Amino acid sequence: MLKPITGDMYKEVNHNGQESIAQLMIDDNFFNSMAAIVVSVEKTISFRQVAKGNAKVAPFLSMLTTSTIGTVLP
Repeated sequence: MLKPITGDMYKEVNHNGQESIAQLMIDDNFFNSMAAIVVSVEKTISFRQVAKGNAKVAPFLSMLTTSTIGTVLP
């Protein structure tokens, strides 16, 4: 869930007393949104779906099981 942004824009001035042209505010919602995008892309494009279209990858695709990968991962 997105959190409400609580805060005001900071009026920064330079040594001549001129205010800034633009400000950028990044809060928790930015990182949560980016993580949600990465997860949705990962679910949309899987290695198995891409590998099914390539005959050269077929032997490796048959080895993608939990027992095979479990021997590699600690």
